[in-house]
Amino acid sequence: MERLALVACLISAAAPALASDIAHLPGDTITNQKGCNLQGNVVGNIMEIEKKLSPDCTKRRIVETKIIGEPFRINAGQVMKWDERWTIERCGKDVFYVIHFNFRRAQGTFNIEPPK
Repeated sequence: MERLALVACLISAAAPALASDIAHLPGDTITNQKGCNLQGNVVGNIMEIEKKLSPDCTKRRIVETKIIGEPFRINAGQVMKWDERWTIERCGKDVFYVIHFNFRRAQGTFNIEPPK
């Protein structure tokens, strides 16, 4: 059953990242606990932004994730809001994204702030 879940996770992630990156990202991102769909969607969106910001770069990878501040939780964690800073290595240079998460039970949304 775990193998099936991992395959579903990899298929649902529309990101040109390594399978190991999607299964477990480095750092303390809460998306490692929330499942592959949320994580895969965030990774996919970031990689699409990356292609637009730096189309000549072909080597990108997520090197670090950090939770910013304390996650806001109510109703025993059924509603959570939190922010994370993800570090992407773009052709040898680190760039930073801030992701704002809003999670209600099993459904979540996110908003990505690209590097400035």
